[in-house]
Amino acid sequence: MSHYDISYANLAPDAKRAQAIQDIKDYLGDERYNKLTETIHQDFQIPLSMEAFRMALSMSGIQGYPVLAWHEVLWPGEDGDAARAVKAEA
Repeated sequence: MSHYDISYANLAPDAKRAQAIQDIKDYLGDERYNKLTETIHQDFQIPLSMEAFRMALSMSGIQGYPVLAWHEVLWPGEDGDAARAVKAEA
């Protein structure tokens, strides 16, 4: 089993989120990512808590900022995605 870290430190918020989503797609594959996103949208009309979402994704090997990025894609924050990403890191 391999483990590696990806840094998103030097990216603007929107680019950072886009790169994290692309990294998830690269890891899962586009078809699987799209199917999971559709299934989550259908099954969870109310947003999952970040803790529950983080736990579910960690079982598939997705951790760190990509979890927050995917959560923002599924359930955009009140202040907009980019503002929410900055708040979560603070």
